[in-house]
Amino acid sequence: MYSKEQITARIAYLQSISPSGASSLFSGLLAALSNYFTRDEEFEKLLRKTFLRVISDFFSRTIVVEHAELLPPLRTDFPHGYENVTDIFGGEVFKAIMEIDDAIFVAAFRSETQSNGNSGTTVVWTNPYITVWVAGLSSSPDAEKAELEAIGEFCINCNEERALHYDFLELGKIQQPYTKDKHSLAKKMYFERGYDWVITNFNLNVFEPYYLPELGGDDDD
Repeated sequence: MYSKEQITARIAYLQSISPSGASSLFSGLLAALSNYFTRDEEFEKLLRKTFLRVISDFFSRTIVVEHAELLPPLRTDFPHGYENVTDIFGGEVFKAIMEIDDAIFVAAFRSETQSNGNSGTTVVWTNPYITVWVAGLSSSPDAEKAELEAIGEFCINCNEERALHYDFLELGKIQQPYTKDKHSLAKKMYFERGYDWVITNFNLNVFEPYYLPELGGDDDD
């Protein structure tokens, strides 16, 4: 997954090899990128809620309880982003910006002269790739919010179905708890599941363990 810094650096490079008159196009693209990475308190709450539900679902799939054979099987039709939440962010827009061929991008620029009446004329530059990227960055937050909500709903549905059996069949005795330590859990949830990337890149006030930087992003579990 690309970071905000990587995308910004790539846009700066593309501007450096583009016609000088197209600077306003890049200003619009950078503004769209800045808006994309600016999320409100409601988004912050949604991410926090989704994260907690994913943790709960993880424990449901890890802990072995008494008479587990009587429980309904947990669903495995995981929604997009369940295994790694970064999969739902940026998507094709980030990939397109980072991977477009330089020559193809530059060749797509067009300019036309427009009359401003008594003020003379203005040269207007266009590039279809930038137009598509700006539109994609503008529409992505709503789509990403919907996907986060879908992940949370999936986790709730899985656990509610089992909760009915726990309540009426007395299946609460845990035979095999989650045995890994808190550091392993933190690595799995924040790094493997990608929540640290979202919290960091969107500058969100969502809890992260104080020892998380010490763990790094390398998996050894």
